[in-house]
Amino acid sequence: MVRSRPKALPHNRRGDLEPDPATADSVSVGVVIPVFERVALLERTLAGLSNQTQDPMVVVVADDGSTEDVGAAVARWSTQLPLVSVRQERRGYGAGRARNLGAAQIEGADTLLFLDADCVPHPDLVKAHAAWHAASSHLVTVGIREHVELRNVQPEAISSGELDLTAGAGGWLQDFRRKLGRRTHDLEYGDEAFRSFVSSNVAVDASLFHTVGGFSEDFSRWGGEDTELGWRLWQEGAIFVIADKAIIYHQLDEDRSGGREGRDQSRSQNDGTIVTKIPHPFYRQSRRDITYEVPRVSVIVHELPDDLEDIWHQLAAQTWRDFEIILMGTGPQHGPFSELLAADPSVTLVATLEEAAAVARGELVVLLDARLRLSRRLIANLVKPWERIPGTSSLTIGYAVPGMDTYFLHQPDTGVLDEIWRDDGLPLVGAVRRRDLAKMDMPFTERWRTISGWDEPHHVPQPLAVVPDTTPDGRSATDLDPPPPHPPPPPPPGIKESILSNPTAVPGLIRERFRDEPPPSEEPPPPTPPEIPDPRPLPTTPPKGTPGIRYVGWTGQDNLGDELMLEVVADLMPWGEVTTEGSPSHLLLLGGGTLINRHRYLGWLIDRDSPRVERAVFGTGVGNPEYWGETESPERWIDWLSTCAYVGVRGPISVQILRRWGYEGQLEQVGDSALALSPPQGVSPDDSVVVIPAWTNGDLWGNDDEVVVAALADTVAAMMADGRHVSLLTFNPIDDRLAIEISRRAGYPDLPYLAGYRDPEMAQEVIARAGLVVSERLHGIVVAAAFARPFIGLEYRPKLVDFAASVGADSAVLRTDDLDAEAILALVDKVTSREMIESVAARVTTHRRRLVGAAEQIRAEVMG
Repeated sequence: MVRSRPKALPHNRRGDLEPDPATADSVSVGVVIPVFERVALLERTLAGLSNQTQDPMVVVVADDGSTEDVGAAVARWSTQLPLVSVRQERRGYGAGRARNLGAAQIEGADTLLFLDADCVPHPDLVKAHAAWHAASSHLVTVGIREHVELRNVQPEAISSGELDLTAGAGGWLQDFRRKLGRRTHDLEYGDEAFRSFVSSNVAVDASLFHTVGGFSEDFSRWGGEDTELGWRLWQEGAIFVIADKAIIYHQLDEDRSGGREGRDQSRSQNDGTIVTKIPHPFYRQSRRDITYEVPRVSVIVHELPDDLEDIWHQLAAQTWRDFEIILMGTGPQHGPFSELLAADPSVTLVATLEEAAAVARGELVVLLDARLRLSRRLIANLVKPWERIPGTSSLTIGYAVPGMDTYFLHQPDTGVLDEIWRDDGLPLVGAVRRRDLAKMDMPFTERWRTISGWDEPHHVPQPLAVVPDTTPDGRSATDLDPPPPHPPPPPPPGIKESILSNPTAVPGLIRERFRDEPPPSEEPPPPTPPEIPDPRPLPTTPPKGTPGIRYVGWTGQDNLGDELMLEVVADLMPWGEVTTEGSPSHLLLLGGGTLINRHRYLGWLIDRDSPRVERAVFGTGVGNPEYWGETESPERWIDWLSTCAYVGVRGPISVQILRRWGYEGQLEQVGDSALALSPPQGVSPDDSVVVIPAWTNGDLWGNDDEVVVAALADTVAAMMADGRHVSLLTFNPIDDRLAIEISRRAGYPDLPYLAGYRDPEMAQEVIARAGLVVSERLHGIVVAAAFARPFIGLEYRPKLVDFAASVGADSAVLRTDDLDAEAILALVDKVTSREMIESVAARVTTHRRRLVGAAEQIRAEVMG
């Protein structure tokens, strides 16, 4: 059967590729079963193959030198199956050799299906694998393994269909591939799908199996030979798919490998063989003092000068040693030195870039123009980003120009030099995965163009190579135009001229005014707030070796709300060490803030994702498309969310958006994580009013901060005239001058205000004491709700009403495109009523319990 290859896509993504049961019968499937002893178990497996909804073309039983009579068992089932039996002499563990021997007997099959002798197939097993292989070539389909007890079951009960194999079966939940599949969206993302290759139930495109050379026969003990073959198939561009309808039932009757402990011990003895054959960092941490069978990096060197000595010495001086060299275009002009290099096992001579890509064995392929002068750390600095950002598809570097003080560090500046020295669209230095090159059958330059266009190309802004003194057209490199200066990051956005009436004012931090008793009021004291139990465990310092939690949020920006969320996460997850920098080690936690459909967080997450790391969403909001549009692909967000162990979002609108997008996975409205904050001890509420503005530079409903400034100034004036004690609180430095302007316009320029981002504890005291919080900042109303204080939210963006709805207070929110002081003042009686305060407090208690439960669920996934 002629089938086309899958479309080349990043990672292990398969696009619209789906199984095609209607044409499954057109795929011929040859089955290979290695066996050593345990004939009774083999007979049940053969019985299952005799009861398939799609017949295999041939079944080969490959005997690894058993003393039991395997031939007699094969003869008994040869009337019901197209059976062939082959035998090899026992030379220790020989499953890989036996599988190769069996595969060699099969001619003309489209697909090879490998089963273990103790694995009884579901009646739809062959058809389920064939349905995928009917859709495309170059596939590896990984089936499901469940466990069952069949000690007293006769083979005839299986072949007749009398026995229901699904009754009492289980164990898929304990299979490591369950987590691997979930964390990679059924293997589509990341660079570790090859680890799913387990030869007890896997089907491979037959021509691809023979192309890569079948199973390695170097494994003399149990374990590892299937993973190693999976790696070579992965390197050849195969697409790995979990075939969830292709099920086998592993018989638990007898295990002569010593159980799990024995298998683990045996596999650990193969670690050296695995490390030297699989360069992936899951298995190998490269050492300078070891030469590995398969290198981590293949360096393709082209544009060779007549004298190879110089480029050779530059490569020999590299600090990273785990690489092979592929020289393209050697000829008589290179003299005896090229012949000397040809004898070096780490060097290969080729004529074209296409040939170089075909012979490359490394995980990464570095393309290198030999006319450059190289930093000794070039290869090392090219490898590091792939480990830190495993979602990388392509990588380029910065350059230095002789005689020029300015470096070409950034794109597109570096692209200018690439175009001067090269006319084929390739960079002077670039790196891609060898696997991605193998996905395409086209000229090398087109492959590079395709791969570099998949995602935003990654770039190392360091001058790791020096271009030649002279350009190809004879100009001096020093005559080139230097790159334009890259401006420093812009300062925080300014505010309108009316608000900048005092541009030299330095925001003050006034604490004493908040410590004073408020002026006496004729109003009765406000009711004591409801008691909301503190859900957080006492904070502890994680001991060394505890799981690392990489928190992803808007932290380090002097934004009080985001820092409070980070504090809560650390308190709720004392079993881990929460960090906001570096790569994740155990848990990638998308924390508070409005991060879904906002700020390109999705690309960051995917780039740094790894199947070895758990991931979860904890109190995050979804950017409402009504306001933001769709800033990132909903489909890719759905894919990523489906890999998470837990997804908890801020409010009901966030839930609705994700469901509307089509996300069908686990999803809980957990509230904002800052709801787990507890009120400061010894602080009693009074009748004060706290106003919390937000400067948005026009990025709000109505597009005009002036409307909000005017409404808040009029509100402050009215409250002060009514004898209320009013103060201003800022959550971010960009809000400070806004607070000053509001005070000035209200006619009370000496009103106290607190830069809360500088003193989080004092800021919480101010909110805990307030009789009313009027806040444009989201976390002004979140903290007020956590402390059972009444609030009015000014919805400058949809996230405020999303949160308010989560605590049943959406009626306490006013949009900024229809706002004035009258509307704010009209809400005061409603939000300060005991009924509203107690209703919100009850919702907060529910969300606190959910937050604690979510943290425990995440802990169980990470540590279980």
